[in-house]
Amino acid sequence: MVNKVVPLIDKQVKKRKKPTDNSRRMDETYIKINGKRIYLYRAVDACDHTIEFLLRKYRDVIAAKACFRKAFKYNGHLGKVTIDKSGSNIAVLRALNKELAEDKQIEVYQVKYLNNIVE
Repeated sequence: MVNKVVPLIDKQVKKRKKPTDNSRRMDETYIKINGKRIYLYRAVDACDHTIEFLLRKYRDVIAAKACFRKAFKYNGHLGKVTIDKSGSNIAVLRALNKELAEDKQIEVYQVKYLNNIVE
């Protein structure tokens, strides 16, 4: 059921999405859908508008990378990202910064509670 509903929600969200600034907050939390634990990855802008979201079965580097790639694909380059102390998020951002030119690299702010607005 989740596989059928999420793409429909994603499509509707993209239709209503407003332009965003260059600063993002990204976090993950878990929710229960049909009694199963699913991780919700979410990115919000400075005005607390949801930019991107992704549901995944596992909380790992692969899921974090998919979320960041999706955010880049539909919202352009990120300038600044605030994340929590999650090891998978910082690992993905470091890997992405290695692929980018020096002037295009993402500023990473890793503060445990600063991005709790996402939750």
